[in-house]
Amino acid sequence: MENDDKAILPETLAAIREVLGPQLDGITVERAVIGLFFTGVKLNNGIAGACATPIKTIPEAVCCPSSAMAMPFPGKLKGRPAFDLAREALGDNSIRRAVGIAAINALADTC
Repeated sequence: MENDDKAILPETLAAIREVLGPQLDGITVERAVIGLFFTGVKLNNGIAGACATPIKTIPEAVCCPSSAMAMPFPGKLKGRPAFDLAREALGDNSIRRAVGIAAINALADTC
């Protein structure tokens, strides 16, 4: 990944924070769905975002990937600040990144 590519997510998070301002503090996760090939996040403002998770990013994904343990049960994400979840896109774990990118997509749509 080029250095310019690595800047896209932090720049997007900064833009979301700038555009939504104080409104961002009231936006929470209403529902999250985590899957091997997809992840979806619905916000309390009714807007949803999704992220595809390429199978090669989860090498142990045969049936029940051990990497799934890196993310809390999706029901426990309910009520969390959406921006906090969006920051997961900057991490190394592919499932957490997918959840974060889904949240970024929903927040970007909100913008």
